[in-house]
Amino acid sequence: MKTYDLFEIKQFPAERNYELLPVTGGFIVPGVEYLASLNFAKEPIRYVAFLRLNEGDRRGNHYHLEKIEYLAVLDGEVAIELRSLENLDDYEKMQLSAGDMISIHPGCHHVVVSQTPHAIILEMATTTYDRSDVLYLNEE
Repeated sequence: MKTYDLFEIKQFPAERNYELLPVTGGFIVPGVEYLASLNFAKEPIRYVAFLRLNEGDRRGNHYHLEKIEYLAVLDGEVAIELRSLENLDDYEKMQLSAGDMISIHPGCHHVVVSQTPHAIILEMATTTYDRSDVLYLNEE
């Protein structure tokens, strides 16, 4: 399996337009308001975490067996590295900025690093938090 089969990136418009929610799946207006409206999930969201990272802060460095994790960047920029468990040398590294959302599928090892003084990320999942579904490579 290729790493890029394990994630999908979506860019939300930076314009507040509730009439377009069914078409765009949401919007994120970065800046003073930190306003976001997301209408993308086909299933109810059961877990939400609000993350504020300082420059250089790392988050993740794990993978999940069941959980599909959605990370929406509300402000700032982050670097994300995604690896396939089937081949740890097969990886993608990219920049995400305000308005970007990535969905990370089970079996995709991921780590996020803030590239700006403050990055704000909304983490969401359609499943409730389950510590047994957060696995690190050295735990196997």
